[in-house]
Amino acid sequence: GFPDLAALKNGTFYAMELKAENGRPTASQLEVLARLDKAGGYTATCYSVDAAIRVLESWGILVGKAN
Repeated sequence: GFPDLAALKNGTFYAMELKAENGRPTASQLEVLARLDKAGGYTATCYSVDAAIRVLESWGILVGKAN
């Protein structure tokens, strides 16, 4: 599976898998994230909205302030 969120910024690919607090990525999702990492992209799996916002801010995709 392709990640839930994907962005391309200044030639760099970013991908995020979003999961419920007790969710788990599938083997297919983990494989895609690993391949994207190996290709030089940035990836994350987030288990809350706040975590997703923090990651997006750290990547420079989102400008603001996470709680």
